[in-house]
This record gives sequence, C-alpha cells and structure tokens, in this order.
Amino acid sequence: MKTVLLPGSTRTTSRIGLGCGRLVGGADLKQSAKLVEAALDLGIRYFDVAPSYGLGTAEDVLGAVLGTQRKDITLASKAGISRPAGGGGLSIARKYLGPVLRRSKVLTSAALRLLRGTSTRGRFMPDDVKTSLDESLKRLKTDHLDILLLHDPLLSDMTDELIRFCEDLKTAGAVSCLGIGVNDPIPAQIDFGTVYQSRWSFDALAASKKSGVLYIHHGILRYSEQIIAGLVQVPGYSSELCANLGCDIADPRSHGALALGVALANADNEVTLVSFSDAVRMRTTITQALSLAEGLTAARSVK
Repeated sequence: MKTVLLPGSTRTTSRIGLGCGRLVGGADLKQSAKLVEAALDLGIRYFDVAPSYGLGTAEDVLGAVLGTQRKDITLASKAGISRPAGGGGLSIARKYLGPVLRRSKVLTSAALRLLRGTSTRGRFMPDDVKTSLDESLKRLKTDHLDILLLHDPLLSDMTDELIRFCEDLKTAGAVSCLGIGVNDPIPAQIDFGTVYQSRWSFDALAASKKSGVLYIHHGILRYSEQIIAGLVQVPGYSSELCANLGCDIADPRSHGALALGVALANADNEVTLVSFSDAVRMRTTITQALSLAEGLTAARSVK
C-alpha cells in the first residue's frame, strides 16, 4: 500500500486509514479485534479514533490489540466530545438485544439514544482537553499520540488559550501533530495545526490545499452511492472505463470499492478513512479498490 508523509517529519503512514467508530469493546471485543488485525494484514497503519467512538470503548480495543508496540502505527485521536458513560454495559445490551431492536423502529430509536450515552460536545477548555488526552493515552496504552484533532470545534471555541495549550502539548511531546476533525469543510477562518480531517467530496478534492498540511477524508463508503452518481460527470471517467477495469458502475455492491478507488487515484498525498463492521468485506473492498485505483491512474496517464 502506498504511503504519505506525516507533517513535519520523515515518517510515513498508509494512504488508507481505519476509521474506528465501529470498534466496540466489552462483549464485542473479539469481533472488533478481528477488524483491526485484518486492517494490519492489508497494510493499514493509520488508525483514527475518538473517546466517543464505539460507545466509548474503541480506544480500549485499539489499546488491547496494538498493545505497547507502536512500530510503524499512526494513532490519531480527538478531544472536544466526551466519552459516553457505561460503554461496556451498553455493548452487552447492543449485542444481545440487537435482534429485538431491529424489529421495531421505535425501540431502535430509543436504543440509539441510550447507546449514545452521555457524550457532551464542545469540551474545549484546556482542562477538558488535558483530561481527554490523558484518558485516551491510558486506554490506548501509549505515552503519546501521533495526531490530536480538535473534534468539531466552532470558530468561537478556538481561543488563544486553547491554541497555546495545544502547542504546549506538542512541545512536551505528548502529541506530534495537531489538527481539526469535522464533517463539513473546515471554515477558512480556522487556521490551526497541520492535519485537516473532513468529509470526502469532489468539491473537497478540487479545493485548494495548504502547503505542509496532511488532508484526511472520511465518508467515502457511507456516501459511495452519491459519489458514484457524480462520477460519470467527471472528465476521464465513464461506465465503459469502469467496466474495462472489472467494475460495474450500475451494481451497488461495487460502489464502495469504486468510490475508494476513485479517492485513491485522485488524492496521492492524502489519507482516506474507511470503516467496516465485517473483516471479510473489508478485505474484499480494499483489495478491489487498490486494483481499481491502479487501473484508473494508468488509464488517466495514457490520455
């Protein structure tokens, strides 16, 4: 798998990262561990997590599977949205009540509110960030993060006090890189750190990039249907080209691999995050996407 440079260093990381929102500990630890192990087997070395992910247990899963041997692993976590309470107990409820909940939309909606726990957004006071980081390091079984992202901050959250505190964390060696993690495009008024994470889109792909910044994109699989719908409008792509590469653009089962292949073929110096709940599907999708990316890149170079 191809790699990209981490900002301000000679270290590299994989161009595909695992978004760890679906990793759940407790009753689901064994299944979640298989996802991490499959990602490692595929060459993924970038892991994106947050205190709130996986009912508040995703960091525990990574810590348990990766242990203290970091080697070439890149760990990115976040601060700003608190960890929900009772994640382990909620994972047990989710596992054993899941079949019942799926039969009732009302029960499902109520369960989702419960499973989100008590996460609080907007926790950007320096003391909040310090507590969040300390707890993340403990759960991840490490003494530093490669990347600390502020999780969905508003412009008003970006105080001088917060920025100075985060820079102090970097100086102290607790984190190597700082940045922002959001769903929508990062507001131009926010100029912070060297890592920008946002949702993938053709607009984001075409947007001007800042020098020295590593761009991370998520949502490529979740929104693959919309991405494929817009793909045929992009010069250089067609149903015929995709068919020649063994991918039927009309088949929804191929949309995930094709969308990821498009992202990889068009963003050489960026990281694209993917998330799975099934290790077999992860292997199939990523293997197909890497092959498609090579084919799309080669076809474009011929033209």
